[in-house]
Amino acid sequence: MEVSEQKKSAWATVFNVVHGSFVDGWGVRTTVFLKGCPLRCQWCCNPESQHRAPELRRIADHCS
Repeated sequence: MEVSEQKKSAWATVFNVVHGSFVDGWGVRTTVFLKGCPLRCQWCCNPESQHRAPELRRIADHCS
């Protein structure tokens, strides 16, 4: 595989970025959530992150 092919295959759509996460242990961290999870767990906390393609979100409180 050529370098240009590797760069094309190494991409992901960012779903969410959480700064200052204190969950799961000691220390402060930044967590980056990516879209495209193939597992489809019934108990998934972020089912909107399962589709790989970017999606629009409408927040009614932010609309006038």
